[in-house]
Amino acid sequence: MKKTLPYKIKRIIPALGLAGAAAMMPACDKSDEPTPPAPTREIELYFANNYYDNIANMITIGVFEPSQMLIDYANNPEIKTIYLVPQGQEWHLMFSNSITALRHKLLGPLLEYSPKIRGRGSFNFLSGEPSEVPEDSLWFVQNGWTIDSFVSKDVLRSKQR
Repeated sequence: MKKTLPYKIKRIIPALGLAGAAAMMPACDKSDEPTPPAPTREIELYFANNYYDNIANMITIGVFEPSQMLIDYANNPEIKTIYLVPQGQEWHLMFSNSITALRHKLLGPLLEYSPKIRGRGSFNFLSGEPSEVPEDSLWFVQNGWTIDSFVSKDVLRSKQR
């Protein structure tokens, strides 16, 4: 005597077998592995002419290293970008040699410390001084800062006469 199974049951049994075998095979999907969160925060650290404590420590005269605060932010995986923002109006007191020293001795090494560190904001150097060393001006702009010209009130008064 021959047993006959209904048509639907004949199809379900092999399908269940395939489904069970597929569940036993290892998957290449890495969705079960935890992924680190993408860095999303941005930090602004402010500094002024002759006040760099937020961003750097002076080791000896004219030699700086990143401040502990800057190091901590650079090593924090949640932080995407750290912006160094100049504050104050005293930047117009810097001559071309001081602008070069600011780049090479302070800001350049800080930007090299971590790719997260960028410039933001504006320096108001004395009109004509940044153009004395054009490669420095370009470097400031390429790293995110802008350079505004500071024109003294005495110069403006003499031009109005």
